[in-house]
This record gives sequence, structure tokens and C-alpha cells, in this order.
Amino acid sequence: MKKIEIFLDKKSRYIIVIFFLAFFILGLFIFQDYGISTDETMQRALGYNTLNLILDADSTIFLQANRYHGTIFTLLAVLAEKIFVLKDIRAIYLTKHFMVFLLFFLSCIAFFSALQKYFQKLEMGLACKPYADTFSKNFC
Repeated sequence: MKKIEIFLDKKSRYIIVIFFLAFFILGLFIFQDYGISTDETMQRALGYNTLNLILDADSTIFLQANRYHGTIFTLLAVLAEKIFVLKDIRAIYLTKHFMVFLLFFLSCIAFFSALQKYFQKLEMGLACKPYADTFSKNFC
């Protein structure tokens, strides 16, 4: 009986690795198709104003209507833009979209781990789909 449990445990690990690997590879192919939302340019401006506040103590950010929206993520997107010296607007948005996917992917792994620890079942751990809609609408 112990050998069967160990085999199933190994098999479950392979299933989990294959699932998340396929999920990641799929994400690499589809993040370019996310589309541009109506507030994307405002969020980019928010990232730049956040960076200017940190570096130059420029208070322009306090005049923005969306100043309370996710400044940490927009700041990270602007930093990536600066680090990779992105000039093309398409490359800038694709980089941000990849960052959104990567953050979501890592969040799914964390969510999976939490569900699996709580329920101690593989099936419950792979319940990431309902989380996807909530995550993308509220955090990015």
C-alpha cells in the first residue's frame, strides 16, 4: 500500500510540474494578445510620476486623478522600461503585459500551494481559473 501512495505522490508532482510548465508556455504565446486598455497610457504616466516623486521629489503625482491606483506595479513597469531602454511603444506595452502575466503566473503558484496545503488534494490546488478573473481586474 505504501508503494502505491509513493507512486501516486510522484505522479501528482509530475502532473503539477507539467500543468504549470504548459501554463507558462501558453502564457508566453498569448501575452502579446492582451490588447491595450483605455487607461493604459494614464497608468504609464502614473508610473513615471511615481518615479519622478521618488527621484526628484516632483509632486505632479498628487494632481493625477488615478494617483491611488496600483503605483507599485506601474513603477516596476516604468523601471523595466528604463532598464531595458525601451523606446518603441509596442515594446513598452508588451513588456508590461508580460509582467502582468508573470505576476499572475507566480500568484497562481502561490494560490495553488495555499489551496493544496489547506485541502491536501491536487484537484483543489489546480482551481486557479476563478482566481484569474479577480486577479486581472483588481490588481493590474
